[in-house]
Amino acid sequence: MVSQEIRNNAIALGALLHQVGEEQAAVLRLVKTNLVAAADHAEELERGLLAPQFKVVNTIQEVKIDEESLQRAVQRTKRRILSLIGALPADCPGECDGCVHAKAQGVA
Repeated sequence: MVSQEIRNNAIALGALLHQVGEEQAAVLRLVKTNLVAAADHAEELERGLLAPQFKVVNTIQEVKIDEESLQRAVQRTKRRILSLIGALPADCPGECDGCVHAKAQGVA
């Protein structure tokens, strides 16, 4: 988040305080204080941000399914799964009811 980046920069400036003269250290302390205050403010703003709302693209529609079409869909799904895991040849369409590959796997 932005607040953490600002805070990290304030910490980095603090590490330089012992490497510069007294006047430069005073300026660095002032900048560091301002950065910490900015980080606190940024953190408050970040907490108030809301996640964007996404528009629903797909809606569920009621579809009537008969037993026969459900069984065909189950058989097609089984064949596709077997083909994906290599139990059926890749060129097998897995659509025919009498498929010898599916019969060998006990699907048809």
